Amino acid sequence: MNKEIRYENTFKTVKILMEKRISRVDLAKATGLTTAGIGKIVKNLIDLGIVKEKERISRNVGKPPTLLEIVPESIHVVGIGIGRDRIESCLTDSKGKILDHVSSSFDNLESLVNTLYENVDSIFKNAKRNSIEIKAIGVGIPGIVNKRKGFSEKTTKFGNFENILLNKILKDRYKVEVYVENDADMAAIGEKWFGGGIHHCLRSLQKATEEE
Repeated sequence: MNKEIRYENTFKTVKILMEKRISRVDLAKATGLTTAGIGKIVKNLIDLGIVKEKERISRNVGKPPTLLEIVPESIHVVGIGIGRDRIESCLTDSKGKILDHVSSSFDNLESLVNTLYENVDSIFKNAKRNSIEIKAIGVGIPGIVNKRKGFSEKTTKFGNFENILLNKILKDRYKVEVYVENDADMAAIGEKWFGGGIHHCLRSLQKATEEE
């Protein structure tokens, strides 16, 4: 099995586990994978501390299956959406629950970067106060994005916003992994995983996309 298929199957598994507790057998049925394939994925997720086994279901006959569920506190990430004149930043756990949210407006390029720092500084400060370790930052920005270097090569929204190495400046400041993507792509991912734009950050990303 190649790496892309393994990733796809893992994401498919995690998506189901984010929605409900489920046994390995039912998880295999839901994903269309073999029990052996699901077993390997689940073991890896358990070893990483992302998934844990829960109570058994009593069915009177035979050995009851063990339920699996996501560990909410296993991973915490910061999500950032940059719109035409506003930055939305939030902290989420591994189940997608928003634990903190900061929304601020900006007027120009200089205030954009400063506002970005202020937002994320606030989230990191509150996270530290609550003994939460942030593992990564994801940023949705407008325009054609160089994903490897983490900047917008061309954008119709901010003429002078191009070629700012967001990946580098955020990684240098916060010492965590940083991922920069096009805002429309990020909105589509959020819609796929959570549906309906139910969270503040997703709604702001969708609004920003509509303004392009």
